[in-house]
Amino acid sequence: MAVASVAALLARGPSGTVLATAAGALALGLVGFLDDRLSLPATPRLAAQVAVPTASIVSLCLFCSTLNIRGIALSAILIAWCAGYTNAFNFMDGANGVSAAQAVVGGVAIAELAERAGADPSLKAASYALAGSAAGFAFHNLRGRIFLGDVGSYFLGYWLAALGALAVANGVPIESVGPIFMLYIADTTITLGRRWRSGERLLEPHREHAYQRLLTAGWTHTQVAIAVAATIAISSAISVQLYEQGPIARTVGLAAAAVLALGFVSVATRLEARSFER
Repeated sequence: MAVASVAALLARGPSGTVLATAAGALALGLVGFLDDRLSLPATPRLAAQVAVPTASIVSLCLFCSTLNIRGIALSAILIAWCAGYTNAFNFMDGANGVSAAQAVVGGVAIAELAERAGADPSLKAASYALAGSAAGFAFHNLRGRIFLGDVGSYFLGYWLAALGALAVANGVPIESVGPIFMLYIADTTITLGRRWRSGERLLEPHREHAYQRLLTAGWTHTQVAIAVAATIAISSAISVQLYEQGPIARTVGLAAAAVLALGFVSVATRLEARSFER
């Protein structure tokens, strides 16, 4: 997927900003490849997930004429967002088709929002390149023939996070971008919150996410992937439809996406509990 996405993007002649995003995604993909082969500890993996967006943002800032407190604060937020979402994406990659669903639906939604905002055409091309490669991967992943591994999840997670940030930088309101990522944000936040309260290590592998609870409840990987894809698709469709309706309507759409994501997590938790009772 990494090779296909970048090759498709290069064929369209991307802007420098989007090219830097692709370079960062490839760099983290390489870290994931090393982790797949060598089982890297959590600390160096997290360090790389912070270092890559930091290097990308610093390289972009070299072309800025001014640097102020606001710019530094925004840079810190972007670094935290890219590192955090890359980790969230990696945590959520534990059922066939789930990560592909986020990449396909998310990529198409970002491309549509970029089109409506009149953003850099390279952003739209990069989003479709990612969605297309993920769709091709999903065909085989749902059959259990190939899997992402850390190389794939790091690559996809970082690219999606960076594309969302670029969309906001290109004029897409953050309340329009938020619904695309809401399910992953809600599921990961709730799961890590539970683990933190229990005194467990946050960055270690676990099986407490909503999609994992559905698997425990007896759902198949395909059923879980369909449920995840439908949830993300509904949230994204609401966001795209309300894009031109003003900030109040977009905020309502963001809230609706949050409620939908929380409902997904809640239902999964209850279904798992019922399976234990039986």
